[in-house]
Amino acid sequence: MKFPAKVVLATTLALLATGCAAVNKVTEEVEHQSSEYGNEIKAVDLENLIGTIKITGGDRLVVKRALTQQTTRRSHAALTPDGDTLRLMGGCSGAAGECDVDWDITLPKDVKVKVANKTGGITLSGVSAPEIDVRTKLGEITVAATGGFDRLSAHSEGGEVTVTVPGDRAYQVTTKVRERLGKADVQVRQGPGPGIAASSDRGGVTVRNA
Repeated sequence: MKFPAKVVLATTLALLATGCAAVNKVTEEVEHQSSEYGNEIKAVDLENLIGTIKITGGDRLVVKRALTQQTTRRSHAALTPDGDTLRLMGGCSGAAGECDVDWDITLPKDVKVKVANKTGGITLSGVSAPEIDVRTKLGEITVAATGGFDRLSAHSEGGEVTVTVPGDRAYQVTTKVRERLGKADVQVRQGPGPGIAASSDRGGVTVRNA
């Protein structure tokens, strides 16, 4: 039986696509890495291309990362001590394909933290840092600070921002959202105190007590 040329071509393309998907699935790999640092580190500065970032308060500084990559596109993570600052960088290189660098960091008390993520959400929980500065171009931001900070800044260009802080004090809060693209909801007592700046270009902003 003869099939029309269009049917044969469509079948061939479908088989090729299935074969490519199978190859990509087989060649994908995830590499897990972990590093630990002492109390000489007073600040963490992280820049990431794509992936999720999770930071949790703890007793010591532990930096875990999961590198997802394929044979055609490699992911890489760099950790560079610079004086009392630990500089972290995650990125990708190569042709098209899946590539992620996910970070899972345990942050001791009194260590400043600055995070810039191009694509991916950022979550901070139980963090007690004098300065907290987190921003992403695409993704949600959730910050739960236990107190002790002087300044907290959170900004997303494409996602909601939620900041949770202790309710035993007043805060100097500023929020910014785009009209019709999000609303600002401030539920904390305002007055002299630590500064909070929360903003989103495409999403709502909430500042609330724990």
